[in-house]
Amino acid sequence: MGLFGELSKRVGFPVTAHMLRHTYATYTLAALRKSPSFMGEPLLYVRDRLGHSDVQTTAEYLHLINQLEAQLVLAHEDFVDGIFGDGNAA
Repeated sequence: MGLFGELSKRVGFPVTAHMLRHTYATYTLAALRKSPSFMGEPLLYVRDRLGHSDVQTTAEYLHLINQLEAQLVLAHEDFVDGIFGDGNAA
């Protein structure tokens, strides 16, 4: 069994090299957009790392980042709602 087969078995779902590349791009782009110390354009940085010829290809990852951020906001709202119960607490 190869590396990806073993990793797939460990996590319980198929893992491919493309998935890892996609994950790297998404999380690197998200981190660089939030980094106050990064001096450059995050889209161009990730584009160059992935070898995309067109920055529009890299920009597709922005949609995923927005989805991830929306999920985090909803999870936080659920957490806060859980703390305060039904909302009638003072």
